[in-house]
Amino acid sequence: MFRQKRIILFQILSGLWIGSCQSTARIISILFAVFLLYLLSPTSSNSETFNLTPLSFNFNGATACGNIIICYGNMGQYFISTNRGISWEQKSIGEFDEIYKIVNFNDTLWGITSANTIIISSDCGNTWEENIIPLDSGDMLTNILVTDFGIYIRTKTTLQLFDKGLKKTNEIKDEILYVSENQYIDPGLPYSFSEFDMNNFFFVYEKLIVECENLADKGFLLVDKNLSSYKVIDLRDKIIQNRKKYGFYPPNFYGITNLHYFKGQPILQINGNLYFIDSTFAHYQYFFQDTLFMNTETNPSSPKWYEFGNPFTYFFHNDSLYMLFLKSNDLSNKKYNIFGIKKYISNPDTFVQVGNSFIDTYYTHYYDFYNKKYGIVNNVSFKMFSMWPYLLFDSLLIFPKENRTLVITRNFGNDWELISYLRGKPRLIINDSIYFFINHWGNDEITEIYKTSDGGLSFIPAKNFREGYKSAKDIPYSTFSLFYIDRNGKGFAKGHQRWDPQILTISDDAWDSFDSKILENFKLLSYQFNGFSVEQFTSNVSKFNNFYFFTKSDTISQWWNIGYRTWVCYLDTSFNNYNEKLVDTLSAALYILPQNLYEFIAFSYVNNPLNYRDFHFEIKKYQKFDSVFIFKTLHRLNVNSYINQIYDHNPDSVFITFKEPDKVYLYDRTRDTLQLLWQPETDDAQNPLLMVISDRFYIVGKGLFLENTDRSDLTQWREGKWDYGKPNFESVIFKGNVAIAGLSDSLRPFNYYKITLKKEAPTTVENEVEKRYYTTKFWASEPYPQPAGVPVKAHIAWDGSFDVGEAIDGVYDSMGRKVEGKERIRVTLRDKGYGELEWECSGVPAGVYFILLRWAGGSESVPVVVE
Repeated sequence: MFRQKRIILFQILSGLWIGSCQSTARIISILFAVFLLYLLSPTSSNSETFNLTPLSFNFNGATACGNIIICYGNMGQYFISTNRGISWEQKSIGEFDEIYKIVNFNDTLWGITSANTIIISSDCGNTWEENIIPLDSGDMLTNILVTDFGIYIRTKTTLQLFDKGLKKTNEIKDEILYVSENQYIDPGLPYSFSEFDMNNFFFVYEKLIVECENLADKGFLLVDKNLSSYKVIDLRDKIIQNRKKYGFYPPNFYGITNLHYFKGQPILQINGNLYFIDSTFAHYQYFFQDTLFMNTETNPSSPKWYEFGNPFTYFFHNDSLYMLFLKSNDLSNKKYNIFGIKKYISNPDTFVQVGNSFIDTYYTHYYDFYNKKYGIVNNVSFKMFSMWPYLLFDSLLIFPKENRTLVITRNFGNDWELISYLRGKPRLIINDSIYFFINHWGNDEITEIYKTSDGGLSFIPAKNFREGYKSAKDIPYSTFSLFYIDRNGKGFAKGHQRWDPQILTISDDAWDSFDSKILENFKLLSYQFNGFSVEQFTSNVSKFNNFYFFTKSDTISQWWNIGYRTWVCYLDTSFNNYNEKLVDTLSAALYILPQNLYEFIAFSYVNNPLNYRDFHFEIKKYQKFDSVFIFKTLHRLNVNSYINQIYDHNPDSVFITFKEPDKVYLYDRTRDTLQLLWQPETDDAQNPLLMVISDRFYIVGKGLFLENTDRSDLTQWREGKWDYGKPNFESVIFKGNVAIAGLSDSLRPFNYYKITLKKEAPTTVENEVEKRYYTTKFWASEPYPQPAGVPVKAHIAWDGSFDVGEAIDGVYDSMGRKVEGKERIRVTLRDKGYGELEWECSGVPAGVYFILLRWAGGSESVPVVVE
């Protein structure tokens, strides 16, 4: 059986991706492989064989229905929880359209999407009905309001009224209703997203209050509930005037941001201020006793209210007023945020904190769309501070924001939980459950690390401060070529620094948090051309005894007439000492297969000594004799082609994909052969990439989707079927049963999609084994229940060549540590070759675990999530 190895993809030069592994990955593959099916006779495959789940999206809001919570966003995605936010499931509505809003009216959910559809769910979000609303060309839905009287819809140009059967009964079309659409491009997202200006509207006193961009300097539009008449309400002589520009708002700006109720009385929130209103809409009484207290229109250049919190986040609960506050804690000039809830107390007017603070030590940044650069640290709480929370049930507050931000408190601020936050691009897959994304903005020397431990549901940024640290940390690299984690959870990262001292970023908890250490002699740059700083890039990393072993190289000759160079690098596992040695010139080792610290095979770019800008590809073997490394060229390809990807499927089988021209090769180390597996029939640039999922081989790329037809002959490929045209793969990483690809097709917009093989639940183990699984030694169904808090079970089947009870090794955690033997694991035989596996997991801490089975010639693991 081929054994899947860990692949690290990192960027070399512009658009060049290289894969990496370590020699000890043979052990890791046993501990982390989940449901690895060795299919000797693969069947025809297409995208309907795959589950494709978009991983990067924004949340737009939240609602509750019964005991169910729904957080909705773009890409047609929503999170649903049936237990008050303790656990979540990701689902989708429609085909990747943005869900602008969902509201609950009498336990029926109503929403609108960017496909100009009204979506309706009568079972609290489990199933949805989609209804297309005919609109004029260029028009689109922007907001929805559901009342006893009917369904009100705002578009970019109209206000429409529908009955509950979605029959339109009236419409207002007036230029005064125009809604602007703003598009934003965030470098931490794979797509642009839209927001609408001033499209709020509210139902009160049997009227509609409609916020209008064209009335921003006057007031709002008041509309009769059947849309038969409307008029402008002028606020200029009714509320306190703002005489100066405040932030982005002009003088005399009247934004209607919310409608609240206090002791049954409606309160309108206008530009952050609260005013009681009556049914005549002629009188506006300031909420606070002191008209200067929290008044956003007083002293806008030096607002006193900001000392208490953000008045734009007001919300009411049980006839009490609350708002959010945010302050920075300065720790040796490295700041983190403290976030919380304050309650209004009268006599005299003041706000006091309730509950505890959310300590935002997560390393993230705010992106300034206007100045096009990153801003303050701690974007998690900064986003939460920008708008009021969604108050659900009695004491549950939830904050769904951009970048998949989801924060929850179930007891009104006494305890806080960051459910999810994600930016950047996929970088590394450890196993079916643990992946890493990296958000790197080199111009601002910002690098952020995001990790999921539950298969991509919740991504959490690494912390830059924890108890015991002397100061908060950053990751100050303009490039980020080196990112590593070993099986014990120790990791380190390094990039090019433009300044000293040289920092090594390190972690001892699998990148849940990070620290830094100064290693002055560990630099990824050299000065070798009139003082010009040449950025250096690293290979993959291997671990031998007490050392991490890798190479670094100069690869600048495409722009300057400078030859490549390669150093071998040794970093001790305590991160105290680093040494390097120049071993080759005119050669850049991009990827290595080491036997030990002194012998390795390298996959390299090699300069033409007569013209450094000309290069070719070589596989070279290096050995150290005395104090000198010597090398021998094993294979050479005389093509000026860029390496797209290097992937070692096992220690003896290494795949190399090239672009310009496109080719895929297999290097067999046992036989020392380099075999061409595929090249296109035309000269069209297809950017080929190998993708392996559950030991099924695919070649993907730009308009390219091929499947291997014979596992014993990897030169045999055929066109795979894809459900929506032809896919365009821009990147892919994979391990075991999971791939994460940057792709799009004729329907799916570009995103990073988690790809897994569909596996239908069998009606009986016997039928499923006969249908699909006689090609594997061992098979297990999805464990149930998941997550487990009681004994967990799984249907199992095997070919009868071994005793499955004897094969059970024990239970391992997500970092490969054995946590218990097989004493609490029981196998119940149903018939020859199939039965039931049960693990009594009570008392085990929450986390991801793997029940490992070993037999002569193979191994498998069954994943279990314990809550």
